[in-house]
Amino acid sequence: MSLKIITIVNGFGYGGIERTLLRCLALFDRGAFEHYICCFSAEGPLKSRYLSWIHGVHRMLKSGLLFLDIVQMLYVCCRVKPNVVHSRFGFSSGGVVLAAWLIRVPVIVSIHSEKSTMLSSSNSACIIFLKSLYVKVHMWITLNCSTAIVGHSENNLNAYCNNWRNNDKFVLIYNGIDIIELNMKRAQARSDLGLSVRKQYILHVGSFRMEKNHILLIKIFGDIRKRSDRVELLLVGDGPLRPEIEDVVRFNGLTNVVHFLGQRDDVSAFYAAADVFLFPSYSEGLGNVVIEAQLNKLPVICSRIPALMEALAPVQHANMFDLNNTDYAVHIVESVLLKGLDSDSLETSKQFVISRFDVRSMAASLERLYLSLQNRRYVDAHVI
Repeated sequence: MSLKIITIVNGFGYGGIERTLLRCLALFDRGAFEHYICCFSAEGPLKSRYLSWIHGVHRMLKSGLLFLDIVQMLYVCCRVKPNVVHSRFGFSSGGVVLAAWLIRVPVIVSIHSEKSTMLSSSNSACIIFLKSLYVKVHMWITLNCSTAIVGHSENNLNAYCNNWRNNDKFVLIYNGIDIIELNMKRAQARSDLGLSVRKQYILHVGSFRMEKNHILLIKIFGDIRKRSDRVELLLVGDGPLRPEIEDVVRFNGLTNVVHFLGQRDDVSAFYAAADVFLFPSYSEGLGNVVIEAQLNKLPVICSRIPALMEALAPVQHANMFDLNNTDYAVHIVESVLLKGLDSDSLETSKQFVISRFDVRSMAASLERLYLSLQNRRYVDAHVI
């Protein structure tokens, strides 16, 4: 008899969590598991692909209220009768956890980031305090009532709980990507994408959100552009801050050389076409796009933050920069554009990715975790 797994996500958008989950669903043993999705938004560009791998979709209202989250999750569980509940809500999983705990169903929480996104979107001290309190309540419930907490990077677990290594509740399962040998040549990729063979292209892939630090990205590019009119910037992704970044680009007179490409299904072609990948994030859960760039043997230049130091092969750590040192970032990019990165370093980076971030390993680890919980119908609260 197959195990019923309910996974809770925001929706069917192009976010990293949703794309990684979709890859795993395609790899899970369909004879051993029945997967159901519970989400805030029942529509999205990836929905049709999800429907190929799951048994049903259930919607929750985004209330922001713990009590309503509990009630809605109890209703979904009564309908599905799951063996395991898996929340991808991270820092705001308390309602899901408490609902599963009340009906004695094992519940897993995945931590995808080093802090709650709620805490980076307000300037009011009072609102920040209330949001911090809200997140702490959710974290307390998760720490004490969940069956397992999965960190998808060491950085995420370090940020969530200092002593996670000494607690069996915590599990490290790295986010995975598809390990596909594309072997697409740069000239062919540029031809397919309509890019010039005479230009040099800096690539950034990511949603337009504050933590991606597009303002610094544009500043670095603008400084490089002052010394070279061959260089152009490719921005793949979309998000709430895109209009603001478009204004910054216009203000700096860069409209004709900064290309806003939106969400794309052919991101691999851009990795093949670009000369360098630039990623100056303030914070990351892991940085899947940095991993993908290395798989495609694209030199990576990124901010020196814990998550990216974990995602980037040590051989490329010399190409990381401190966020307050824009001049050094400009210097590194110009150096790589001029001389490239040696083929041995690029191959070493690719092998680093293959050995650590294969989505097949991620899916297999999640399957083992689900199976290990199948007989644990009663979950005692454990105060940490």
